[in-house]
Amino acid sequence: MSRLGRRAAGVRAPALRHRIATRLWLGMMALVAVVLVLLWLFQIVFFGQAYTAIRESDVASDASGLAAALPGSTQAQAADLVAALAYRTGASIEWYGADGKLVLSSGTQDMMGGMGSMMGQNAWNLMRLQMLPGVMAGTDGQVLMTHPRLGTQFFVVGRAIRENGAVAGVLLVTLPMPAVAETVAVLRTQFFWILGILTLVSLVLSLHLARSFSRPIRTLTEAARRMAAGQFDVPVRVRNRDEIGELAATLERMGRDLSRVEGLRREFIANMSHDLRTPLTLIRGYAESIRDLERTPPETRRRQLDSIVGESEHLARLVDDLLDLSRMQSESPRLDLADVRLDRLAAEVAERFRGQADALGMRLSVEVDVPCTVRADSARLEQVLYNLLQNALQHASSGGAAAVRVLRRCGAVRCEIADDGPGIPPDERDLIWERFHRSPSRTESGPRGTGLGLAIVRSILVAHGAPHGVDSPPGAGATFWFELPAAAPGDDRLG
Repeated sequence: MSRLGRRAAGVRAPALRHRIATRLWLGMMALVAVVLVLLWLFQIVFFGQAYTAIRESDVASDASGLAAALPGSTQAQAADLVAALAYRTGASIEWYGADGKLVLSSGTQDMMGGMGSMMGQNAWNLMRLQMLPGVMAGTDGQVLMTHPRLGTQFFVVGRAIRENGAVAGVLLVTLPMPAVAETVAVLRTQFFWILGILTLVSLVLSLHLARSFSRPIRTLTEAARRMAAGQFDVPVRVRNRDEIGELAATLERMGRDLSRVEGLRREFIANMSHDLRTPLTLIRGYAESIRDLERTPPETRRRQLDSIVGESEHLARLVDDLLDLSRMQSESPRLDLADVRLDRLAAEVAERFRGQADALGMRLSVEVDVPCTVRADSARLEQVLYNLLQNALQHASSGGAAAVRVLRRCGAVRCEIADDGPGIPPDERDLIWERFHRSPSRTESGPRGTGLGLAIVRSILVAHGAPHGVDSPPGAGATFWFELPAAAPGDDRLG
């Protein structure tokens, strides 16, 4: 197990107070507690005062409106107005004339202590009627009084009834406050029921939400821990369709990619071991033969030396390709951009492979529509063409053909390198660009390569921002292509 895997395996689960589920549950319960405290403050502590103030304000406003509506009204209309307000507010209403005599009254007389019949004799009436002189003088008033016999509170409002600018009477409205206290008591009872139900529901709901939220996170954590220990093909069973589900899918995809990279790493080690051991073994064998056989014929000695040189060149190409690919992928490559005649460059590179193609009995052709100039790094573009042509000759059928085509397409220049080999299966077309990948379905008929050519090609084309790909109908060979923007039409004369 790697150091990272051992470290991941030794990671302890967080303490209970540090777990997301616990913190989420505590946060939700704190929110519920804040809501309950606010409800208690507004329903119990401040509600009585606020409700009383609102009721007093409403009654005072209604009394002012009624006092303004009574002048000019008939006896029947005045009685209807007084009765309507008394019914709506639950207050007792008295209309006194300018001479202080009762004109009209409406309300619960028993609660008022015998308001009409015992006026001047009942202490309660005397207390209320103390407002009359001041209101008759034109000063409206309102006051909270306590009944001397019942001990309950009443809100008494006095409003002057004006007619033609003069005080023509007094409207006295008396609101019993026990009704307000009863309302507050009912709301307080409801509050305690709400408190119990809300607490129970919030406990259950918050616990469920905390568990449902933390369960997929624990699954992701376990999967990540196993991946860190080297088990990349771990299924991540998370059914969420939210951000956590997206994270789970990404983690599972990363595991598959890491598993593939691990396979490539092992394949790389195997390929490198083979690619290095084979030429070294040959070089050593031929060198020992030359050393031990003093009378080796010149022709045999020359053939052995040619083999040593060839294998040495293969090793040099392998090292150069490794260094080149590492440099291309480890940093942003510096491109020396210039106008390049792609048709001429393709013909020059193809000419280098002419002898090799003839030796293998292959036909190598170059097809050009019109002279085509592109803006690119000439050396890098030459490397792309070289690697693609080498790949085509390696995988073309025995005695087959390979072709290089440079075509002008709607403001772009398209270059195609085709062979008539067995083709590439669809499931391998993305893998062929990986380092050291060798398709098992494509046999090498030409000189063996390093397995890095297409990876280098892709790195260079990506650096140029050039679209690229491969087309391979079943059994009809493979055509590698890339496109570069065409230079200005006048630039086709350059080079």
